[in-house]
Formats: sequence, structure tokens, C-alpha cells
Amino acid sequence: METHTDNTPTHAALISSWLETTQLGAPQTHRHLTLFPLLRSVNGLVYQTMGEAFRAGTLQVQEVSSGGSVPDLQAINTAGLPVLLLDGEELRGAKQNRVLNTSILLAAHSKLVVPVSCTESGRWSYSRPDFEDSRMLMSAKSREFKQKRVSENMARVGRPQSNQGEVWARIQEETMNLGGASHTSAMRDVYEQQAGKMEEYQRAFTALEGQCGLLAVLNGKPLGCDLLSRQEAYASVHSKLVQSYVIDALQELPLPKTQDAQSTGPAFMAAARHCTSRSFPAVGLGADVRMDSAIVSGAALVVEHTVVHMSLFAGNASTSPDPAERMQSARRRAESRRRPQN
Repeated sequence: METHTDNTPTHAALISSWLETTQLGAPQTHRHLTLFPLLRSVNGLVYQTMGEAFRAGTLQVQEVSSGGSVPDLQAINTAGLPVLLLDGEELRGAKQNRVLNTSILLAAHSKLVVPVSCTESGRWSYSRPDFEDSRMLMSAKSREFKQKRVSENMARVGRPQSNQGEVWARIQEETMNLGGASHTSAMRDVYEQQAGKMEEYQRAFTALEGQCGLLAVLNGKPLGCDLLSRQEAYASVHSKLVQSYVIDALQELPLPKTQDAQSTGPAFMAAARHCTSRSFPAVGLGADVRMDSAIVSGAALVVEHTVVHMSLFAGNASTSPDPAERMQSARRRAESRRRPQN
């Protein structure tokens, strides 16, 4: 896979323009999590989301062979429209659950091997012959860690590979933080156990007309944002994206004094416009643009001068301690939750 020149002017300028012309709606807050709706006009590039394509019966995802390959799956699109597979979306079934390593626009009437990471380390046997939509999206912080490693590997070896060990470590850490359990160490099992709490947040964060994305602020600090090119596509994945940020909120206690989200959100979006970028041929259609700065990192899928999906994060992966130290911290938090409160 050949890389394009660093700081590709057309892609960098396009992304900056999209960020500049995206409006922040009135913030919605529940407890210590604030979500800003991201609003922009409808774009002409038409596609289906993964969930829509599965429901229509036009998308099939399966193991690449009967023996399977942990980092690869085969996706088949029989529809006349492309299908958007989002970075971090989970697929459930076959030999073990996986999440997508990067956002992919799968061409109409096409077959493609897609890069994935395992989110169920305790199973390697068929639960069903193929995959279905798990209706889960990896937590924002875990997506950031995975995205950071994928970006590094794209620059180093030209492939969107994750650090599988780190993905499993993140799932184990979240399991401890949330007090969850799964006999196959499945991310989905642990998230499902939080369904009641998540529903409480979901009711507070409703999708608005004209909404194409969201920006999340937790305890006054930005977590990240996701932006899609089509309002209809965003509406299809709104609940998944909200859940991705709620999972992080459920692992963090509310702080009594935090920075004002009203100023934090716009500042994050402004900072994102000053990232350096590097473009690579995407898996599927378009270009995969990797973005980085001292305080923001992210990725954008650009197809036909359209930013189909962009995800930006606030630097947790570059500043957090190593996995062993994070696991010790997770154990301390779990023990603290089990102690009786006076």
C-alpha cells in the first residue's frame, strides 16, 4: 500500500473546511457527560450504513476461510449502493466477535477483505456461520487507543493493523472498571450488562434534525467527536455513537468542579483544524487520512471530495500510562467500588 505525500493539501484543506462549516448545536447534558450535536447541510454522496445493509439483507460478512483469520474478515455487498462500515463497529458471530480497524466505504456489488480486531478472546469456534450487526460500538477511549496504533502501523508497514494485545487489555480494564463478567471475555457481554444505565443516558441524548455528528465532553474535558456526511446515516448510528461515549462516562465518577463544557467543546473543534495529516489509499473507496497534533488525533475517510466519516479524540492514548499500570489502576478503582460507603 503506497502512501501519499504528508500533509496532502486537498485532503487537509477539505477536512479543515468541513470542521469550520460544522455548527455546534445546543449541548445536552446528563450527569457528568455533555454531548454537542454537530450540524451541517446534507451531502449528495449516498450510501447505506452497516446496520441498514444488514437489515436489508444486502451485506454479508464472514470468515475469510473455514479456519478463519483473526485480523481479517470478508465483506460482500450485493446492493447497488456503497455500505459504510464504521471504525469500531462490532460484528457478532462466526468464530469470535470483531471490531473494524478503520472506516470503510464498501463499493456497490463488491467483495472485500476488511481489517478487524478481536473483542472476544475466550472463543474460537463457530457460534453461527457468518456475522451480524452487534449493535455495539467500541468505547471512545478504546477506539482512540486502537486508532492510534492503526495510524502508526499504516505509516510503518502500510496496513491498518491494531495492537491486538492492547485491544484485549483495554477490554479487560473496562470489564474491571464496570464490574462486569463474560465467560468468553466478550466486550459485548460487559456492555450489555450496563444496558439499564445506558438507557438512562440514551433518553437524555436525542438526535436532532440536521444532526450529522456529536462532540463529547466528560467532566469538563473533551473526549472526542464523530462526524458523518449524511444526516440519514448519522440517525442510523446515533445510538451506537452515544453508547460509545456513555461507556467511558460509566467508568468515571462525576467531579464536583469541572471546566465549562460550553467553552471546552468549541475549543476542541478549533484545535482539530490545526492537525497535520497524512493520506493513504483507503480499504475500499477513497482515502484514509490520519490526523495528529499535540492535543488532537484522528482519522477521516474521504471519498469524492466528501468527508464520509471523521473521528477525533483528545489525546488519551498518547498520555495514558502503559497497559500494566492502567490495569493496576483499574483494580484499585474496582476495589474502591466494593468497599462499603460510610
